[in-house]
This record gives sequence, structure tokens and C-alpha cells, in this order.
Amino acid sequence: MSRASRPGFVPRPHAIAALACALVAGLPLAARAQATQASQAEQTLPQVTTSAGKVAPGSLRDSVTTGTKTDTPLRDIPAAITVIPDSVLREQGAVDMNYALQNSAGVQPLLAGGYGFANNYTIRGLGMRFLRDGYLDGPTQNGYYRTMYDVDRIEVLKGPGSALYGSGQPGGTVNVVTKAPLSKFGAEIGAFGGSFGTWGTYVDVGGPVSSQLSTRLIADVEKSDGYRGLSRDIKEVSPSLSWAYDNNKTLTLDYDHRDIRIKPDNYGIVFNAQGNIAAAPRDSRYYSPFNDTRQTIDRVTLSHDWQFDPALSMRTAFIYDERGLNMTRNAGGNGGNAANQMTGRAVRTQVDDSQFSLVQNELVWKTRTGPVDHTVLFGLEYADTRIDTVRTGYNLPNP
Repeated sequence: MSRASRPGFVPRPHAIAALACALVAGLPLAARAQATQASQAEQTLPQVTTSAGKVAPGSLRDSVTTGTKTDTPLRDIPAAITVIPDSVLREQGAVDMNYALQNSAGVQPLLAGGYGFANNYTIRGLGMRFLRDGYLDGPTQNGYYRTMYDVDRIEVLKGPGSALYGSGQPGGTVNVVTKAPLSKFGAEIGAFGGSFGTWGTYVDVGGPVSSQLSTRLIADVEKSDGYRGLSRDIKEVSPSLSWAYDNNKTLTLDYDHRDIRIKPDNYGIVFNAQGNIAAAPRDSRYYSPFNDTRQTIDRVTLSHDWQFDPALSMRTAFIYDERGLNMTRNAGGNGGNAANQMTGRAVRTQVDDSQFSLVQNELVWKTRTGPVDHTVLFGLEYADTRIDTVRTGYNLPNP
């Protein structure tokens, strides 16, 4: 039996004192050792350098003009905005606006997308309107079939924007941003083909003429026999140039010519009296054989950007848009009745001659109050719309 386990054993005082002194003396030594090791580790850590990469189109750091008319990052805009960049349109093979806007939730075609010859949509169930490079692109009714050849990105603003664009549709705004003139030479030629005799080809070429003048030319041709004979024949040419005639002044000229011929259809799939899809061959055609639309569009945009200093800039623009529409299409009609007849059919001929003029001047001032940044936008706009329309209607027999 050891001494510690024997009854009545009491440790000696000097042993306890020696043990306590050893413990107390050992603690500072360990702390000092750890501090020394941490100090050495801090001194030997390598320097870390961070840098921001390229801003991805449509990301939260991307700057959009729709919703503010300024270069505000998307993350700082208190509105629902969707950005559809050119890279997405190319990857999906989007050839028209119907394909492109499938990337934005809440956007739906209206009246079968404008009877097939005009883009027409609702946003969140309400009417919308189109902008082109931030400027009004004609009326929402009887628009035109928009292709993607000259489109750089599409910005969709969901909700009203009357504070920026004046009286308009409550659903929102679709801003089509076009490709800018090239400061470095570039050329691209493409073609595609599909079913129902569909094919198209385009050329996109541009570059600097001088150190101050940049240019670009986009031309395309697209044709299709169409499903159930809904054909289209489109020819477009869009030249543009940008002249930086001073260090802080730039003049940009953009011209668009479009010749669009599309056979319209406002029936789509026909249902019978029981609400079921009518039993008919896939190649059946419910529109009148003489249906046709022919649109010509000539639009000129002249804009001037003046950067007074890093905090103050001004943009002045003038737009003239002239359009002609010659249309013959069905106007109304009901599905099959109990006798398997379509009733209430009619046909409409319409000729539109339209001119749109727009003058706009905007001033952007960036300032700072303590840690808070401010962007002030002041603008004036004058718009003039003139449309002459002649319509004639005829009743048709029940087929």
C-alpha cells in the first residue's frame, strides 16, 4: 500500500507549494510561445490581391437604362427588370421576338402575337409597349414583326414606367437595345434553315473609317412557306455610324429600313361546339386565301451625347419614323356550331399611313451627400403621332 492510500496520510505543505509554483510558471511560457508563433505566421502570410472581372450581361452588377434612363446597376433599381443578352439569344437560336420573350416570366402573346404579323404582348396580364434604344417604337397596336439580327440585348421592365416615359401601358415596357457601331473592324455572315421552306441569311460588318468615325451595317433576308401556309418574306437593312468629333461629344446616326410581308391568321386552332379541337387535317387552313399584309418601315434616329464633366452629361435625340401598312385579313368569326359550321366570318381591308416624330433632351447629374450617392435626371420630350387609316369590312359565308 502506498503512502497516499494509507489512512491518515496528509501531503506535506512544501510539496503542494512546489506543484502550484510549477503550474503558475508554466502558463505564461505557453502563452508567450503561442503569441510568438502567431506573430511569425502573420509575418509570413502572402499578400492577397482581389480584382473584379468582366460584368456578365444581365447580372446584378450590369447597368441597364430601362427603369432609370441612367447607367444604374441592376441591383440598385427598385423594379422588376429582366435582361436578355445577345449570348442567350444566340445559344437558343431565337429568330424573332416570340422566342426571345420566352426568357421573361409574365410576358404572354396577345391575339396570337398580333395575328402573326405584329408583335403584341401582355405583361402580367396588362398591356405593354416597345422601346428601341430607349425611345418609343411606334404604337402598341398593329406593330411589326421584330427579328433579332440587329439586337444586342432586350430589357423587360415589368410594371408602369410613366415617371420616365410619360403616359403609357400599365403592364410594362420592352426595350430593344440595338448593336452599336464598331470601333474595331469585325465581320460576320450567317445563314439558317428549317422546316416548311424556312431559310434566312444575314451579314454584319463594321469598323472605324477614321480615329473618330465608327460604322456598322447589318442586312438580312428571311423567307418561309410557313406552317399551314402562313408565309413570311422579310428584307431589312440597318446602317449606323458614330462620330466622336470631340473628346466629350459624340454624334450617332442610325437608320432602319424594313420590308415585311406576312400572311396573317387570327383563328389558329379551331374548336367544335363541344369545346374540343376540331377533327381536321394538319394542313387545313381556316383563314381566307387572299389574306396578306405588307409593311414598310423607315426610321431615322439622330442622337448627340455631351459629357460636360464626370458628374454632368446631356443627351439630345431626334427620331422620325414613317410606316405604311396594307392589310387584308379575317376580322371575326366563331368556331364550329352544331351544324359544324363557322359563323360570323368577315374580312377587313386596311391601309395605314403613319408618321411618328420625337424630340427629347435629358440631363443627368451625379452628386454625393456624405456617404450617399445621388443621380438626378431631368428631361423634356415632345412627341407627334399622325395616322391616316382607311378600313373596309365584308361579310363572308359560313364554311
